Amino acid sequence: MALDICGKGEFTMTFRIAVACVLAGSGFVYADEFYATISKVDGQKIFVVREAKGKDGADKEKSGRQPEDILFASNAIKVFRPKVERNQKVVSGEELFGGLENEEFQERVRKGGYFWLTTDNSNRVLEIRFFGSNSTKRPETIRPAMISDLSQKDSQAYDYVLAGIRENREKMKSGMFRASGHQSMPSSEAPFELKLYCAFDWPSGRLRFNGSRELPPNQSRQPKVREKKAVDEAKEPMKVENVVQKSGVVFTPKEVIEFTGKTIRSFSPDQNEEVKGIKRRAFDIRALGMYGHVDFLEGIWFEDTWKRYKDRKPRDIQRDADGTWKINWEVKKPALLETLWLEETKGFSVTRHEIRGKDKVDKLKWAEPMITSHVTWTLYESVWVPKTFVLQTRVGVEKFMKFVFAIEWESLNTVIPDKVFTVDDFEISKRTAFLDMKTGHPIVVDVLNTEVKGRSVATKTEVYDSVSPFVWMFFMNIALVAFILVCVRYKREY
Repeated sequence: MALDICGKGEFTMTFRIAVACVLAGSGFVYADEFYATISKVDGQKIFVVREAKGKDGADKEKSGRQPEDILFASNAIKVFRPKVERNQKVVSGEELFGGLENEEFQERVRKGGYFWLTTDNSNRVLEIRFFGSNSTKRPETIRPAMISDLSQKDSQAYDYVLAGIRENREKMKSGMFRASGHQSMPSSEAPFELKLYCAFDWPSGRLRFNGSRELPPNQSRQPKVREKKAVDEAKEPMKVENVVQKSGVVFTPKEVIEFTGKTIRSFSPDQNEEVKGIKRRAFDIRALGMYGHVDFLEGIWFEDTWKRYKDRKPRDIQRDADGTWKINWEVKKPALLETLWLEETKGFSVTRHEIRGKDKVDKLKWAEPMITSHVTWTLYESVWVPKTFVLQTRVGVEKFMKFVFAIEWESLNTVIPDKVFTVDDFEISKRTAFLDMKTGHPIVVDVLNTEVKGRSVATKTEVYDSVSPFVWMFFMNIALVAFILVCVRYKREY
């Protein structure tokens, strides 16, 4: 059941005041408003089928479609698209030129579109608005897997929230930040330390992301101290240092670069499968908190995340007095409940996200959340940006996968040097091969060394050295077997 987003019908009252103001300026007296389909327009005659009354829900007991009615248009009738303002007032948006004769309006009527009509005391139509979704199909015929009882006012509120999310997240046009924290796994005895660096310039389509993960030594592989000889007792046990895994990626409209510490590979943005795998080494700061564990690991970007919400229909939506929005989506198969909390006063920032399934014992109840994320926000350079992030996924009884990190911003919406989005800006600590993968086959084009700053053209020896030693061992074994066979055959013949 859809919830009242403003409490005690404030949204409905606001809508009526807005309509009354428009009509008062036109010299008309507001009488009624209702939701309907328009089957035909013949001159000044408008054939409508009412879906619901607008008078305080007076005809709720007569729910469903009503018999067709014929209304007459006033001489000053206008046709509008709706517009939801920031204060949640519903006002007339763009006016369609030509009124009832407008081609777009007539096309909508022919396809069975939905409208919001306003009439005066003499039951003449003063105003017609397109309402809700742009879909030309009846809601009854659209049956997605999601459960939704949204009213029209809640549908408008959902569009208003999505527009607020997009407008505020897109204020982060360019910037640089560093993040530090840890990653916990059920199989690990201690969390992994994480250090991240990111630079982004979304208008030019560029992203740079570097990460390092410090893995603690496996206790089972620690060397054992022998106790047979007294000399060994005086020796200190072998120290096993933590392993640091480093990676880096760069996305540009012309090239996608991946740095793994041993090699640097260059791909074309059109190589979808390879690029999809490289995205797992980065994430879009604008989408933080809007998804679960899988999408976070896949590196889903904000635009794709936002469209996913845009294409879905929530079960209900509500707004508290302090400006906190809560949105629920319910899926039938598998039975899942997804909930999102946003702070309107902080630029529609997502503060909490949960996904839960049905309780295993009581199927009518929802279980504890399987996935939970928390994001705190801070005002930086007049823009609301993430400050801390926690993502927790339940994988068993008291077993969790967890990401925790704090974000320190270095700049926002300033010019970032072009060099940041190139290989020359990478910190290369050892001899590394630069491979061109655009043809689908690795081609060594450069070899980067610590002694020589930047790139140096690879020699023939260097190209050979870039080949894996396992490949050389394979061919050497084949050559050895061939030599033995030749010797055996020679011995038999002579």
